Amino acid sequence: MKKLKSQIALVLCVLMLAGSLAACGSGTKDILDPKNPVTVTVWNYYNGDQLTGFEKLVEEFNNSVGLEKGIVVRSVSQGNIDNLANELINAVNGKVGATEIPSLAAVYVETAYILDKAGAIVGLDNYFTADELAEYVPGFINEGRFTEGGELKSFPVSKSTEVFAVNTTD
Repeated sequence: MKKLKSQIALVLCVLMLAGSLAACGSGTKDILDPKNPVTVTVWNYYNGDQLTGFEKLVEEFNNSVGLEKGIVVRSVSQGNIDNLANELINAVNGKVGATEIPSLAAVYVETAYILDKAGAIVGLDNYFTADELAEYVPGFINEGRFTEGGELKSFPVSKSTEVFAVNTTD
């Protein structure tokens, strides 16, 4: 169930960011056109059941809202978080054999920081209203504001908490 929630949150983030492409148009003209779709490539570190579930959600989006709005989400699994981070850093640094930088990637803040230092991360503040951001745990949002200017550079799609429990009956 936790994995499914993470997958749904990531797809919702993709939908939100892809849907916000419409706000980038000038005047009343919408830049989204179903006859000329925009492709949003999402790199992830999913495998097994997580990858199957995520790809199913991507397919559902592509066949519904994506089809209607002119947005195609392309999911690319890099296998694990280390491979994903290395592939992103290689792509940003223009290493020989590296693939093209994706539109979105599911990374830890540490990797986002490295990518931001290379100028490869766009600020996300313009994609959310204050009310939308207020719906999230402030600490999670603030973790994504790691630049000196406090710009939101990483969005908390999924978070985990470690808990230590002690049996005090002994």
